[in-house]
Amino acid sequence: MQRPPPFLSYLSDEDARWLRETGVLQRVRKGDVVITQGVRPEHIFMVLEGEFEVDTNLFDGTRVRPVGPGELLGEMSYRWDIEPRNSVLATSDSTLLSVRRVDIDEKCDADLEFRERFLRILDQFIAERIEYFRHPERGYPRRESESEASFRRLRKLIKEMLDENFGDRPPETGK
Repeated sequence: MQRPPPFLSYLSDEDARWLRETGVLQRVRKGDVVITQGVRPEHIFMVLEGEFEVDTNLFDGTRVRPVGPGELLGEMSYRWDIEPRNSVLATSDSTLLSVRRVDIDEKCDADLEFRERFLRILDQFIAERIEYFRHPERGYPRRESESEASFRRLRKLIKEMLDENFGDRPPETGK
């Protein structure tokens, strides 16, 4: 079984609804670059389906690690307000929930409790990534204590988003 997405343990139902209503589902094809090293992304991405690779230099092929469902992309750039140090590309046809940075900023300014929860999520992801970079031989951290119910909640949210936004239409690509 895949590990449950850690961010779900911090999100309220209202937070999940806000993300669902504010975010845009984005289908990407294998090989699409979603974050380019040195170019500040306008979105934070939540991986719903598929897999991505974090690449320290897209052109020399140095790979950092795979990223899959339940993980975030662009969180370090957002949290520290810096340009990304890595590129991220899709290694399979994938689906993302894309939320504009400006929308997140406005929500954080208007709802301090959301801000606290959201920043905790980013800090947790960043801490895990730093730990992985420092000790890649240990593998990516696994949190056995995360509940299976959280993972079911994400899967239900994904299904609702896909059904409402795509129905039986063929997948679209976008950036």
